[in-house]
Amino acid sequence: MIATFQPTPDPSRIAALKSLRILDTEREERFDRITRLAARLLDMPIALISLLDDHRQWFKSKVGLDVTETPIAHAFCTYTIEQPETFVVQNALEDPRFCENPLVLGSPDIRFYAGYPLSASDGTRVGTLCVIDRQPRELTTDQNAILLELAALAEDELNAFELHDALRRLAESDQAWREERQAFEAFMNNSPSVVFIKDSESRNLFMNRRGEEIFNVSAGALRGKRDDEWLPAAVAKQSMENDQLMLTSGKMTEVIEAVPGANGETYQWLVLRFPILRDSGQRILGGVAVDISARIEAEEALNEVNTLQRAIFDSANCTIISTDAHGIIQTFNSTAEAWLGYAAEEVVGLATPALFHDNREILTRNNLLRKQLGRPVEPGFETLVSGTSDGSAYESEWQYVRKDGSRFPVSLSVTTLRDSNNKVTGFLGIARDITAQKHAEEAMLRTKEEAEHANRAKSQFLAHMSHEVRTPLNGIIGVNGMLSETALDPEQRRLANTVQSSAQSLLTIVNDILDFSKIEAGHMEIEASDFVIAELVHGVAQLNSARAAAKALTIQPLISHDAPAILCGDAGRLRQVLNNLVGNAIKFSENCQIQITINLVDENSTSYLLRFAVSDEGIGIPITAQHRIFDAFAQADSSTTRQYGGTGLGLAISKQLVELMGGKIGLESSAGQGSTFWFTARFTRSTASLVAKSSPPEDEPRIEIAGRPLRVLLAEDSQVNRMVATHQLQKLGCHVEAVENGLAALNALEAAPYDIVLMDCQMPVMDGYTATAEIRRREGATRHTCIVAVTANAMNGEREKCLEHGMDDYLSKPFQRADLANIMRKAIARAQGGEGRGGAGMTR
Repeated sequence: MIATFQPTPDPSRIAALKSLRILDTEREERFDRITRLAARLLDMPIALISLLDDHRQWFKSKVGLDVTETPIAHAFCTYTIEQPETFVVQNALEDPRFCENPLVLGSPDIRFYAGYPLSASDGTRVGTLCVIDRQPRELTTDQNAILLELAALAEDELNAFELHDALRRLAESDQAWREERQAFEAFMNNSPSVVFIKDSESRNLFMNRRGEEIFNVSAGALRGKRDDEWLPAAVAKQSMENDQLMLTSGKMTEVIEAVPGANGETYQWLVLRFPILRDSGQRILGGVAVDISARIEAEEALNEVNTLQRAIFDSANCTIISTDAHGIIQTFNSTAEAWLGYAAEEVVGLATPALFHDNREILTRNNLLRKQLGRPVEPGFETLVSGTSDGSAYESEWQYVRKDGSRFPVSLSVTTLRDSNNKVTGFLGIARDITAQKHAEEAMLRTKEEAEHANRAKSQFLAHMSHEVRTPLNGIIGVNGMLSETALDPEQRRLANTVQSSAQSLLTIVNDILDFSKIEAGHMEIEASDFVIAELVHGVAQLNSARAAAKALTIQPLISHDAPAILCGDAGRLRQVLNNLVGNAIKFSENCQIQITINLVDENSTSYLLRFAVSDEGIGIPITAQHRIFDAFAQADSSTTRQYGGTGLGLAISKQLVELMGGKIGLESSAGQGSTFWFTARFTRSTASLVAKSSPPEDEPRIEIAGRPLRVLLAEDSQVNRMVATHQLQKLGCHVEAVENGLAALNALEAAPYDIVLMDCQMPVMDGYTATAEIRRREGATRHTCIVAVTANAMNGEREKCLEHGMDDYLSKPFQRADLANIMRKAIARAQGGEGRGGAGMTR
């Protein structure tokens, strides 16, 4: 077991060490010089000045040793400070007190030790000067004397440390004071405010640089002066009274003072005066003056703005109401008072806007909001502001309820108010009275309904007139055609041709009226299919050649070589426009040539723009009449109508059809010199190949199915039309049975099968729609008889109506034998192709 020795705990030794303030300080040359001398003079490898506190031995100076301290239990010095003379260990290995000490058995391998105690100025032993060798040896008398002298020197330095420390601390304190003074002056002189200090008699002791700049006076020149010695009398009097008020009360004061600066400008100062108590008990005055001139100007400007805003706020022709974040009303303008019947003091700080809302309307909106937002919404104020969650203004219509219970509609715009940290601070609601707007909307709705009613009445009238006119026309044209096929003498044939021409003219007028009605209602649609432009133009020329020849006219088509051969567009409407223009040229010309020219104007990757022109050498059109030539029911003058006839609709329809085809129409004409009507139209590029088409034979071939005649059931209430249709069908080789109404058609179908049913839509007893529906019900999914609607109603939507009622196709009256033939062929083709409804299929 290691023998250890610890000195008796000595509070006075610990206190003495603390008073020396030397423990854990940096190395100092005055101590290191002593240890170096001890090692050299005594020929020792290790010399130490050690100090012992309550738990360790700490080395203030050392030679030949790396560590700065050791545990007190291992220290040889603990024995040294217990006696007043030199403590010597000649061979530590043989000394039972130290033979097992770690400092002996290990580094620094102590064998010889000699130490002398060091005392503080009050005689308390606090440490040692010692030398150590790693070999056993003896301390001679001379060596002991040297050790004592050196210990005395170390002790003097040790006791002088307190004085050095005091001087050092005094110097540090002085430096700190200087630095604090400098910091204080820097702070004061860089302050944007004027800082001053006065004594108890209001004499200036200090003023910072800002004050010197403002008042153009140095702090030195100002020292010791009172305000009445350098400021205007009135200003100084007020300032000194305020000084005395603070000095007397001993409490901080805050006043606004107007003080002129060196530049002659008067500054508004917010002056804070506060007491400073000196160590002597004397009270002096400190003050800070902040320039608030700009703030006062800003406040005045803000007051002006607030006044203006208040005027706008109260004069606005809308309610302006703001709330806090919880919905409590904060502002309520005069318009809100006038409209709602509440005084501002009745609602501000007391109620939410839900006060003047209908609870039932709020609950209804609340249910809608919950579905839209997918979360619960508190009925009441939250319902009014939920739409503003995304930060934008939310506008909706509400009913405001006045204090007297009456109501009026408003358009309410609600905005969320947020502070600079994006925290919701409230809501702003601006409401406009929309009573007049609602009345206007109701009136507009009534007008719209009346217009729609009138439009429906017009459509019904046109549909009725179409049916009533086309039905006898179908009979006239059909019977006249039948008559023309009989043997007639020349006079009879001339009369028959006259009837046919007159009927066709009447049909053209009817068609023009219907087309104009369709376009006017926006129901006209442009179709798109491939066609050969040369065939179409030559077909127009061929169609009008007989009329032209009767007036010694020739029609010459001229197609530019760069025009495309095949186009994709509405060939029917293009043919209609060209027929109209060529017909007009024939009508107003005699004994000359009519030219139809076609040129390519523009093209791109998807389409062509073509220019069509029809030129004649007829009567021409005066310049004064040209601006109205394309108006509906217009002619160049009234005499034109009397001399040449016509409705004046042809050019109006042509203009609108051209515009539907993406083009424009115009004319170039002079009275007596002929006219050129031109138009442009845009067509899609076609991917089809040019295929020559053979002209149809003069006589229609017989229509058969599976080598047998087609069996046709004709349902038609007009005896004349039954006769005409039966004749035309028989000419096509069909077996026909004709009945006069839909019920008879049902009975006929029950008795025998038919390949196709031609069903008039409007018949007595049972109309065609009802009959078709009953046929489809009876057939179910096992059979499907092809039913073609045959109707004199050619209004827009009639085809769709027929298809919706179960019919397969549609044919409008009057019709030619060729129209019937096309319907039959289409029905046969679709039936053989296995198609169902939507095309005319056979019974299967």
